[in-house]
Amino acid sequence: MQVKTLMERLAGEKSALRGTNSLFIRNDQGIGDELARQSRLHQLSQPPHH
Repeated sequence: MQVKTLMERLAGEKSALRGTNSLFIRNDQGIGDELARQSRLHQLSQPPHH
């Protein structure tokens, strides 16, 4: 019974950590995208707008 309870708790913790990981990834990607848009090098690498 204790092992079952522990396994269920660990499964919940695993799920929560995966969710947190996804949030960090999306946050990091968003920051990277924002910095790239502000970067002079990024602007120079884009095709000219007509």
